[in-house]
Amino acid sequence: MKRILEIGIIMLFVSFIFGCTSEKTYDVTFVVGDQAENVIYQISENTTINETPEPLDNNHLFLGWYADSTFNELFYFNQAITENTTIYARYSIYELGKENYIAFEQNNKWGFMLPTGEVVVEAKYDHVEPFRYGYALVVEGDKFSFINPIGEEFDYWFDYNQVAYSGNIQFSSDSLAKVYVDKNVTKIINTKGETVYEASLFIPFEAYYEDGLIPAYLYDDSNERTDECVYLNTEGEIALQGNYHNCSSFNNGLAKVEIDSKVVFINLSGEVVIDGNYSAAYEMFDGIKPVYFNEGYAIVKTYASTTDPSITSKYLIINCEGNEIAEFNPDIDIPIYVIDGYILTKNSNDQVAIYDFLGDKILDYQYYLGGYPAIGIFENKIVVKDEDGMYGVIDVTTGNLMIDFQYEYIAGFKDGFSIAKKNGMYGIINQNNSIIVDFEYSNLESVYHIFMY
Repeated sequence: MKRILEIGIIMLFVSFIFGCTSEKTYDVTFVVGDQAENVIYQISENTTINETPEPLDNNHLFLGWYADSTFNELFYFNQAITENTTIYARYSIYELGKENYIAFEQNNKWGFMLPTGEVVVEAKYDHVEPFRYGYALVVEGDKFSFINPIGEEFDYWFDYNQVAYSGNIQFSSDSLAKVYVDKNVTKIINTKGETVYEASLFIPFEAYYEDGLIPAYLYDDSNERTDECVYLNTEGEIALQGNYHNCSSFNNGLAKVEIDSKVVFINLSGEVVIDGNYSAAYEMFDGIKPVYFNEGYAIVKTYASTTDPSITSKYLIINCEGNEIAEFNPDIDIPIYVIDGYILTKNSNDQVAIYDFLGDKILDYQYYLGGYPAIGIFENKIVVKDEDGMYGVIDVTTGNLMIDFQYEYIAGFKDGFSIAKKNGMYGIINQNNSIIVDFEYSNLESVYHIFMY
């Protein structure tokens, strides 16, 4: 993705260190991405440079200006330029919303590493939540804050409540997070820890901002929470209201709500755009957060007719237009995940099967559902268990076992890596079952550590 430096805003000013103007000039090169995007200035000797605005990159988090390409030394803009100088923009390794940092426990403290084992944040926190959209929640004692991928903490620390924060989404693509002050007040903060607004409505623990909206519940005249929900915009104003109940966050431009005890989906204008006599819709995990539409598909369940016994309840796979892609008999198949043309189902014994969108069964019921939260199809793989509770991995495209049942736990693959547990200790394997990080950790957690409501 192209990274753009706002050239017109970069201001240079002359600070004459030696009391006179030198005619000698030097090149100052700002490396903001690919070589073709570099910005070069010619300035006089002993001139200082005002710090520039952050380069624009919607896909990565900007982490500062550095004096070297390996990002070991920060560049200080108050220094006089006495030679040709190159200044490097540093960005997060992962795209926002695609993080794969691994939390590790060491001496009862938590830090973060890459899946290759390289430590990026030393273990010093009492508890951590996974990185999502550039930031991770960290806990020290009874306080929490946020850090970026190089361990820089916010200036602000807040009171920690495990129920409110553990396993729940904080920062999302809208760069806003929730801080619960008390029963009736929730702060919305930005990525500097500053309060954007205080909401007098209750924002659910599982809620997150998406498309500029977040669900919240109204209070009655007695200051008790009702079951009616609305959507707030990024200024804290009620943007959508329509006798909604059990509201979800938006994704794919749609949100699940209940109206008159029926599940429907609304668009960003609050209009009901999918209404199919649904009794329920089911969350899936998109690799970073819980969603109802995963890559454009949702799982719903219909009501049975109260007057016609031939019209029974059934599960449906629908797309964003509400069109039915597949249907399942609840007595036989319970769909639990859909992506890339494949549907993962389970039966009453928690055994799993795989179907494609044509209705062909790729894997019949024989293996058991892998442990939470690795429930889903990730990188065309599913985690399963055998009768002894040992974990293996199935290739979704063929239904074949690609990693046999030798582990006590497998977390689910991302970027070709997964946490695994063997002989009571945790390590990291790749999709070829090669050991990347030795089994020497008492605990490892990935982005799959999340609470599904």
